[in-house]
Parts: sequence; C-alpha cells; structure tokens
Amino acid sequence: MVAATPVCRMRRSIARKRGFLLIFRPMAQPDPPAKRLWSIGRLVPVAVIAAGLVLFHLLGLERYLSLDALRAHHAQLAAWTGRDPVAAAAAYIALYTVAVAFSLPGGALLTVIGGFLFGLYLGAAYTIVGATLGAIAVFLAARGAFREVFAAR
Repeated sequence: MVAATPVCRMRRSIARKRGFLLIFRPMAQPDPPAKRLWSIGRLVPVAVIAAGLVLFHLLGLERYLSLDALRAHHAQLAAWTGRDPVAAAAAYIALYTVAVAFSLPGGALLTVIGGFLFGLYLGAAYTIVGATLGAIAVFLAARGAFREVFAAR
C-alpha cells in the first residue's frame, strides 16, 4: 500500500464526512537508482575471512591444533581450567568461534579438547555455542557480500 499524501488524506476525510466513497489511485513512484551488484565495501568481510585462513596457514599455526600440542600442554590446560573455569570457557568458545568463522582445520580436535577440559556436557554446550557463533559470523559475511547477486536472480 502506498502512503497517502497530506492532500489525499484531507480529501479522504472530507469525503467520509459527507458520506462519499472515493477511490484514489496512487501516483507512480519513480524507480530507485540501480544498485551495483558488487562493491568493495560488501566484499570486505569475505576478504577478512579469506585472509584469516591464509594467515593461519602461512604462520604455521596448525601445529598448535594437534594431538602433540595437546599432549605437551595437558597439565597446563587442566590447571588453568580448574583455576579459572569462566575465563577458560570464554577462551574456548572464542577459539571455537574463530575456528568455525575462518574455516580453520581442527574442528574435530577442538571438540575433543572441549570434552577433555570441561567434561562431556559442558564441553558439548561450549562447543555448540562456539560453532553457532562462528556460523552466524560466516552467514552474515556471506549475506552482506552476496545479497544483491542472489536477489537479482
């Protein structure tokens, strides 16, 4: 429904008072300016995700997401989790969110680490929260970058 102009509203109210039924046809609205399907600003979130994945591999950070690293830091991680469980949970959720958002390898290992550090139920809950937040980040980046492309189809 097109919003009536003030003059239309005034005529309509006068017509109601006199008992007339008027039919107004809305004026044609001008076409909005055409939007470009691609712009640099829209691709920034996708570029950040791609750059994060490339940097992860270039810096060799995958060596920290391995069973060997877990074996080497087992005592320190368990002690930190026992000493400050809230900070450990927040760090784990943040790490899992980043791993999902940047599509980093090692998601299965991070899930096992969550169970190891927090137990079955809390580890599963923290993993689900981190995975959901990471998936939301990827969804928002893709929607912002490709919305107009898919809407044009």
